[in-house]
Amino acid sequence: MRSLLPRASGIPKLFIVGAHDPAARETTADLRASSIGWALVVTFPTEQHGTDLLGGDWSGHVREQILGFVRECRYLARSGRMVKGAGG
Repeated sequence: MRSLLPRASGIPKLFIVGAHDPAARETTADLRASSIGWALVVTFPTEQHGTDLLGGDWSGHVREQILGFVRECRYLARSGRMVKGAGG
């Protein structure tokens, strides 16, 4: 599993997971803890995970989280505040 971790420094990562799926929550926590750079975890009260969240009851909220994350990344990159290799 460790070889599949997103380890690129300076690349922000957003993890979105259903809070009612213990295995997905644990995997996501491990990914965040092992990644290099800014990593954010957002949970929703559902068993859905991955791309299933984009088409389910939480789709609007998931899209808003993604949009907010991308906007924040763009703002930080333009302002020079994005710190490469910084932990989340």
